[in-house]
Amino acid sequence: MVAEPFGALYLLRRQYFSQQSRALYRRYAHVLTILLTFFGLMLVERPGLLAAPILHFWREPANWQASLAYAGGWLLVIALWARVHQTFVRGAALAGFARTSVHGQRVAPALDFALLLVALRWCTLPLFVAVWTVATSGAPPVGADGRFPFYLAVVLLLTIALARAVVFGAGRARGLRLGAALMLLVLAGASGPLAASGSLLAAVALLLFDLVQPGVAPAAGCRHARATGMLRGPGLWFLMLLHLRALWRGHQHVALPRIGLVLALQAACWWMICRVGKHQDGPGFIAVACCVSACALSGLYYAFWRARQPIEPYLRSLPFGVARTLMAEHVVVLGAASGIYGLVWLGYRWLPVDGAVAPDLLSVLARSAGVSLLLLAVLGTPILQRHRHGVAFKLALTVGGLFLMQGMQ
Repeated sequence: MVAEPFGALYLLRRQYFSQQSRALYRRYAHVLTILLTFFGLMLVERPGLLAAPILHFWREPANWQASLAYAGGWLLVIALWARVHQTFVRGAALAGFARTSVHGQRVAPALDFALLLVALRWCTLPLFVAVWTVATSGAPPVGADGRFPFYLAVVLLLTIALARAVVFGAGRARGLRLGAALMLLVLAGASGPLAASGSLLAAVALLLFDLVQPGVAPAAGCRHARATGMLRGPGLWFLMLLHLRALWRGHQHVALPRIGLVLALQAACWWMICRVGKHQDGPGFIAVACCVSACALSGLYYAFWRARQPIEPYLRSLPFGVARTLMAEHVVVLGAASGIYGLVWLGYRWLPVDGAVAPDLLSVLARSAGVSLLLLAVLGTPILQRHRHGVAFKLALTVGGLFLMQGMQ
């Protein structure tokens, strides 16, 4: 009696997940095409790069610093992927309606877990690459310390458990279990043979125990669904606070990766100029970093645009309602970009370097940051957010901004 409703509901939720995912991927198809153009050949020549976090525990598990970096990077990608697909996996209103049926509440946990595995099916590619690399290497398949199958099991279970926690919510106890499993995985390679085996078995048991525990209900696990606190202030200030709260509570998966990418790119540019000594190529590095930063931060506008759609008719009924909202969005995004550029300028001006930074390089940074802010404001126009090829137009405008910066130098 339960198997039939499970199959029907699974097909419905799988179709909803596929439709929403395809719509998301179509919007960023141009970005994926460009990335594949630049890095596709490298991945074909060295497919092991896809499975580097897994293969590390086969080659050098004793290096706990590298283990923490690889495992942390892998789990960060998993968390971002799960957060982006959160509403698709949950099933939106369809899942809530299905829970009210006769068998809906009974099959809901199995349905949620099945859709989670569907969302994580791309993980099979790095797994296949890792297994293929190990099988064709001629080295012992058990790894450097003879426990690679256990490392592999812990990584896979930790991947599923973390994605489940991100999608359906996690309490403090679940967070502690996942953190403990990660520490056991990282420190196992640096321990003795007996302690390493015990740590890996304990991590597997801990993660299996976590997976059999009931998940948090979607309504309770959605932290940003609870409206707590009040926002006060006149006019534009109130709208700015409202947008900042929406960005922090509802769009962390959009804001944090983009801001992190911008900071990492600007840090790499500073490293090339101040540490490596590429002073002559400095203007070019700065121009590229500022243009890419503007393109990356423009994604914040799309998050605001998506959040604004349900209340767009109400805003249009108010005097200058849409205009004030757009102004608040620009103030928040341009303010964040200005803060980042201010930190970058201070980094070039005050951080110790191998050789002084030329004053004209600081002026180049100031001009590039100004053009980048103008470019960012253009990339935030509503027509680019709602157009089906908006990402392609943003990339074209970014290239045009780069040429403009090069002409000003």
